[in-house]
Amino acid sequence: MYTDPRGVFAHLRRGSAIIEMSTVLPATSRELSELSRQAGVQISGTSPVSGSTPAAEEGTLTLFCGGDEELFQVAQPIFSSIASQYFYLGGSGSGTAMKLVANTLLELVCKAIAESLALGQKEGLDPSSTARGFTRTRR
Repeated sequence: MYTDPRGVFAHLRRGSAIIEMSTVLPATSRELSELSRQAGVQISGTSPVSGSTPAAEEGTLTLFCGGDEELFQVAQPIFSSIASQYFYLGGSGSGTAMKLVANTLLELVCKAIAESLALGQKEGLDPSSTARGFTRTRR
C-alpha cells in the first residue's frame, strides 16, 4: 500500500506527514518508519486505535502513539477530535507494542470472567445471577 509504484509514497510530496493508525506488529511500524524516512515523509510511527465502534462514533477512542514526538505534538488537534485519550509512548513501534499489551490484558480479563462463570455454574449457581454479581457494588 505504501511502496507500490502507485502507492502512498508515490503520491506524497517530500515533507508530507502521515498518521498511520493501523494495528500492526511493532516491527512493521519500525519498517514503515524507515521507509517513510527514505521517501522524505514524516510518519507518526503508528497510532493504533483502541475502542469500539460506538467509541469511534462518539470521538472517545484511545490512541497509543509512537514515532516522531514532534509530529505527535503537531497532530494533537487531530487526535483530540477522534479520541478522548492519546499517549505518546516513545519511538517507532511503541504505540503498537502498547496496543498488544492492552489487548493481552483485556483477553486475560475476558478469560478470567468466563472461567469464573463456568465455576459458578459447576457449583450450581444460575449464570445470569452470577453475571449480575460481577456488576453489583456494595455500599
